[in-house]
Amino acid sequence: VIKEGSVVGVVLNSGETVSTRAVISAVPYFDAPRIFREGTQLSELQSSGNFVSSAIVTVHLWFDKSFVGEEFVALLDSPIHWVFNKSKMYGKREGEISYLSLVISGAANFVEREKEEIVALALSELRRFYPRCADATLIHTLVIKEKRATFSPRVGVERFRPSHTTAVKNLFLAGDWTDTKLPATIEGAAQSGYACSALARRVLRNARDDRHL
Repeated sequence: VIKEGSVVGVVLNSGETVSTRAVISAVPYFDAPRIFREGTQLSELQSSGNFVSSAIVTVHLWFDKSFVGEEFVALLDSPIHWVFNKSKMYGKREGEISYLSLVISGAANFVEREKEEIVALALSELRRFYPRCADATLIHTLVIKEKRATFSPRVGVERFRPSHTTAVKNLFLAGDWTDTKLPATIEGAAQSGYACSALARRVLRNARDDRHL
């Protein structure tokens, strides 16, 4: 609910309206325009249609023994880009079940493939880089396909990334797709959150100071 250039409330799916003093929207670019009522669209979101999504496929594999010593590695000349040793990252003891998470970025050519094909590819690459993988027994698998995981950093897309501030003085935009000066990364998303929280605190502080005048 926007009145006189400020957000004064957020309407929930239940119909309940929550009063607000500042709002940080962390909704992705493809859904952000839909959260505003007709007639209150933000000019900052009018370019969101120029973003193109990029897919990420994550292959979670559990083995009966460990064969990866690093916490995480990047694979060169491989369709698998990253291997995260979740067991080591989570502090599992040697000899316990090994949990690996393999990531394929820019995975448009993989999202329509069958799970079994993706798992077979992941195993083949692990055996190529880690021959000891052949001695481990695969216990469980989980393939997660995120078709709109990030935006694609195409030429010219930078001019469409909105700033954290909007024409609504107490409404701020967060997300890796905003103008963070970084690619579509977790770091960029976190940075946008910090920036928006600082802006929101400034608005609240100014409002408090005005009340004391």
